[in-house]
Amino acid sequence: MRSFQDAQFAQAYQVLSSLPADATAEQFRAAGPRIEEAALTLGMRYELIGLLVFREIMPLSLVAQSTGSVAVQFWGKMRAWVEEQREAEAQPHLLEWCQWLMEQLEKRGRRAEPPAFVRYRDWRAPAE
Repeated sequence: MRSFQDAQFAQAYQVLSSLPADATAEQFRAAGPRIEEAALTLGMRYELIGLLVFREIMPLSLVAQSTGSVAVQFWGKMRAWVEEQREAEAQPHLLEWCQWLMEQLEKRGRRAEPPAFVRYRDWRAPAE
């Protein structure tokens, strides 16, 4: 999973963080070309992760625990733009696995769950 979350990933997410949670396609485009580049960087990473989850190579639970809330937040910022791009470019499959993954993560809904540092505060490593 670490190879998916490198400096380029962090930089792309930081660029997208300037957008509102449910950005319109107009807000997205008005933010400039760096936003689009960042969205494609993250979107293509999540595209691969989505396909790996679907093919049962990577468990959805691992994705949810490692990047779930970040991924869903990012998707909200670019959903309208992706839908508009699909229409404008006649590419209905653009980031299809990314969207599928985000929908699976949204179904899981981790918002009510306390963060790991609270839930597992008393965790102990198994004796070796």
